[in-house]
Amino acid sequence: MKRCLLASQVSANRAIQIHTYTLANKKGLSSVTMKHICSLQQPISLSQILQLNTVWHLSWELGKTVRCRPNWGGFMQSACTGLHAPPAAIAMLPLIDMKPSDETCIYSTLLFVDLQSQEAEHAGSLYNL
Repeated sequence: MKRCLLASQVSANRAIQIHTYTLANKKGLSSVTMKHICSLQQPISLSQILQLNTVWHLSWELGKTVRCRPNWGGFMQSACTGLHAPPAAIAMLPLIDMKPSDETCIYSTLLFVDLQSQEAEHAGSLYNL
């Protein structure tokens, strides 16, 4: 870079929306509710990336006697088709100018992460794994 950027320039339009935490004032374990065990018993479905991870690990055991297999990056390039991120993709993450222990900060962060997860899940369906 030819000149240094100010922190205000780097962080402009990079903050997440703050959602005030207004839920019950219960603290600790008093706010935990238990569900019946039957509601928790569901078949486990692994995501496609975890299934590929298992195949990659098995390739070591089921491979030739030479024990030769590609590294994880090489395996993923051969297993996945479509668009891939460049090797050095750098992205500025959003900032939250609050105390990390503040309940509003935690709540806002969790909502932001949930939104990002939904967007990534939708974007993942655009790629062929």
